[in-house]
Amino acid sequence: MAKYQSLTTSWKDRKLKEDYLDQVASYLLEVAKQGRMDVELMEELLAEASNLTVSQFAGRLGYPRLDRGADDPLLILANLPLPIYLTTSPYTFIEEALRRAGREPKSEVCRWHPGLDNVPSVFAASGQTPIYQPSRHEPLVYHLFGLDAYPDSLVLTEDDHLDFLTAVSQGRGKDQGVDPVHDVVKGALQSSALLLLGFSLATWAFRALYRGLIKPMPTVTLYERYCCVQLIPSEQEKRYLEDYLRKDARFDKVYWEKIETFCQRELQQ
Repeated sequence: MAKYQSLTTSWKDRKLKEDYLDQVASYLLEVAKQGRMDVELMEELLAEASNLTVSQFAGRLGYPRLDRGADDPLLILANLPLPIYLTTSPYTFIEEALRRAGREPKSEVCRWHPGLDNVPSVFAASGQTPIYQPSRHEPLVYHLFGLDAYPDSLVLTEDDHLDFLTAVSQGRGKDQGVDPVHDVVKGALQSSALLLLGFSLATWAFRALYRGLIKPMPTVTLYERYCCVQLIPSEQEKRYLEDYLRKDARFDKVYWEKIETFCQRELQQ
């Protein structure tokens, strides 16, 4: 849809992504209206909308709700003792869940094109403050496909996914001094277990992530606990996908169940 919009409107890249974010905010507002949203609050929000990110706008509307208690997937993930969370979502919903869980997350964005090199980084040295290191108390939330605060960072169209794939697989910074994926994240991918949640193998998001970051990693550095969680497909799809995940994608464990079920079991362990 993003590609179609770009072709039919001839919008520049930034305008296209700003329009996409506006559409997401409008959708959230319509959902809130159906819940009998307070008229004064709605008018106040509409007056401030241009100064708010989608994540901030959603927060003012009360999203994410996080009202399912122990059954809420975001809260389940937020309560896992993980120092690094990788997300392809451009919104800060996982950060909100982490704060709700009593943790202090730091947000960082992947520098997949040169225009993002000047985006402020949590890893930048500042006076006497030690360089940030992700921890269980202060986990890193790394936005691989951009952050809504920086529309130019969004990986949205097919062309964006191809550019992202080229940048991370070839190492854009090898001859420019800036690696698109921070060393802390690359180090974690090579020395820790990786868990993928909520992806469909047919999407550009998974294909760019797998081809750009997962497949190039040396086999000797992969932990056998690599897991991939999928919603239950048909039996034929299941046989094909399991063979693919084990042989080509090198995942040692494949779970065929709902994300909520998997997260609850892991939290209990």
